Amino acid sequence: MNILALEISTTSSKAQFYDTLTGRSSIRSARNSRDLSIDDLCLQVIKLGKEAAEGESLDCITTAGTWHSLVVCDEEHNPVMPLMEWTDISNRDFCEDLRSDTSFVESYYHDSGAMVNAIYPFFKLLKFQREGILTSRHRVSSLASHLHYRLTGQWKETASMLSGMGLLSTGKEEIHRFAEALSCKI
Repeated sequence: MNILALEISTTSSKAQFYDTLTGRSSIRSARNSRDLSIDDLCLQVIKLGKEAAEGESLDCITTAGTWHSLVVCDEEHNPVMPLMEWTDISNRDFCEDLRSDTSFVESYYHDSGAMVNAIYPFFKLLKFQREGILTSRHRVSSLASHLHYRLTGQWKETASMLSGMGLLSTGKEEIHRFAEALSCKI
C-alpha cells in the first residue's frame, strides 16, 4: 500500500510517502513562515506531498496537525481569522476570570477532562462568542481538519483533535454540553 502522510505542525510542514510493501520512503519538509495564511500553509504541505510522492500512485492520504489549533471559517469555508495555535494565550486574562468560578471549573473539567486554560481553543471560542464575534455563520475546526476539507471537500474532525481542542466529552465520543452551547458549527 502506498501512503502519503501530510502534517502541518507549529513550526513546519512535512510530507512522507511510504510504500508498505517495499519500505521505500520519501520525506519533504519546510519551515512554516509566520506570514503564511491558513490556506497557504495547506498549499505548502500539498506541494511537499506532490514532491514526496512524485511518480507514485497513492492508496491512502492521511493528514495530521497540531493539537489545540483553531481555524474559524465563514459560511463558504474561507478562514476569517488568522490561525490560532496552542502558543496563543492572548485570552489568559479571560481564563483567569473563569477560574474564579470553581463550579464552572469543576463542571468543565468533569465534562471535557481539560483545565480552564488559554491554550484550549474552546476558551478562545467562548471569549469570541461573549464578545459577539462568533456566530452561527461560523464553522470552526483544527488545522488538520481544515486541510482535510481542502483536499476532499468534506469536514472530518477526529476525537483526538476534539479532545485536544477542549471540545470532546469525557463520557461519550461527542461534543460536550459547553461546546454544544457555542453558536458556531464544530
